[in-house]
Amino acid sequence: MSLAACYRVESLKLLGGEPLLHSGLLDVINAVVEAGISDKVCVVTNGVLLPRMKDEFWGAVDEVWIQLPGIRTLTRTA
Repeated sequence: MSLAACYRVESLKLLGGEPLLHSGLLDVINAVVEAGISDKVCVVTNGVLLPRMKDEFWGAVDEVWIQLPGIRTLTRTA
């Protein structure tokens, strides 16, 4: 029985600490894709290391979210 038979999400987000520092990040992304548990793979990062990422990374992810420390979501009140 594969994991995809009992677990499925639209987008799987890899975050926490700094995912781009993980030496096996591409292996993790490929495992998610091969398991078929998600339509998209998203990496949430502070963006500092993005210029160093190789083509293999960019070809493996569907979305990259840049989260800047200290930036809060602003909401409008009436």
